[in-house]
Amino acid sequence: MCKDRIENAALIKGVKKARWNKKTHNLLVVYKPEKVTMEAIEKEVAKAGHDTEHFAADEKVYNSLPECYAYRSGTVDPH
Repeated sequence: MCKDRIENAALIKGVKKARWNKKTHNLLVVYKPEKVTMEAIEKEVAKAGHDTEHFAADEKVYNSLPECYAYRSGTVDPH
């Protein structure tokens, strides 16, 4: 479910493909830079409750995720 949530959040207009690797915690995104920015993609992933390299998810949204998806341990570092 976490994989689906992250991939679906990243699939905004201008994104052709989004694949989350659970082992590496990396999101591969194929997108058209003339239509969307990586910043916009990261913001959408953060809105879904998952921290990115540049944006932290809202605390309320993060806390609403099922407990088994919790990844923070004192600091914000999803990697």
